[in-house]
Amino acid sequence: MGNSVLLRPFCLADASSFYRNVVSDPSLRRFLEVSDAPTLAEAEQYIQNRIRYQERSRFYDYAIVLEESGEVIGEANAAYIREGLADIGYVIGAGMRKQGYGTQAVCLLLARLRQENIHTAYAAVHTANSASRRLLEHVGMKQTTEVPPGVKRVEEDAELCWYVKHLSV
Repeated sequence: MGNSVLLRPFCLADASSFYRNVVSDPSLRRFLEVSDAPTLAEAEQYIQNRIRYQERSRFYDYAIVLEESGEVIGEANAAYIREGLADIGYVIGAGMRKQGYGTQAVCLLLARLRQENIHTAYAAVHTANSASRRLLEHVGMKQTTEVPPGVKRVEEDAELCWYVKHLSV
């Protein structure tokens, strides 16, 4: 691997590498708030929105950054559900997958949640996304039939499976 990642809040200067590595990846567009033919301007708007979300209490949103180069290769976030519970999510650009960066990022995110006194983390993943399911299992999350309290079931839930990890605080 040779390189490690860090998590930090997004800044507007991230737009170019976030666009190049993440927003322009067709496999990620359904998880991002961008059009089918995204532009750099959309990446900038996406980051502005994420900065606003980060300013909200109890929403944690981070750029996943290669430590050596400063290149943004993904996004990791957690939404506060209720006292002690959070729902995590992450995306890594296709060119950066299978190098351990997602695992590093999720481990860093879970550590930050522990610092915020979050004791249970949930993650929803599409059942067909075997790579993401393996990542969650690798970081110690267990598949569960339990849907987090306060999370509404929607029709697409049939395509999702949930994972949970109890964090020691």
